[in-house]
Amino acid sequence: MIARNSTFSEEHSAQQRWSMVEELNGDSNETGVQFLLMDVDLALTFMDVTNVAGDEETKQRNYANARAAFDNVSHLLERFTPSVSQKLIIDNKLAILKLRLLAVGQRF
Repeated sequence: MIARNSTFSEEHSAQQRWSMVEELNGDSNETGVQFLLMDVDLALTFMDVTNVAGDEETKQRNYANARAAFDNVSHLLERFTPSVSQKLIIDNKLAILKLRLLAVGQRF
C-alpha cells in the first residue's frame, strides 16, 4: 500500500509499478469478462420471461432489453480478453440469443 504522504514513484520501483498495473489490468479484464457473461445470461433470461409474459408491451420491452444486451456484449467483447473457454461460452450464448431475437422479428 502506498503511504499517504508519498508519491507512487517514491514508494515503488518502475518494475514494481509495472507489476501493479499489470495486476490491476488483469483484475479489470476478468471483471469485465464476468460482466459480459452475466449480461448475456440476463438477456437470455429476458427472452425466457417473454415466453410467460401476458401482455404485448412487456414482451416488446423484454425483447428490446435482450437486444440492447446483445449489442452491448458484442461491442464490449472487443475491449476484453476472455480465456478461450470464456470466449466460447460467450460466443455460443450470443449465437443462441441472436437466433431467438431473429425468431421474434429483430433485424441484424
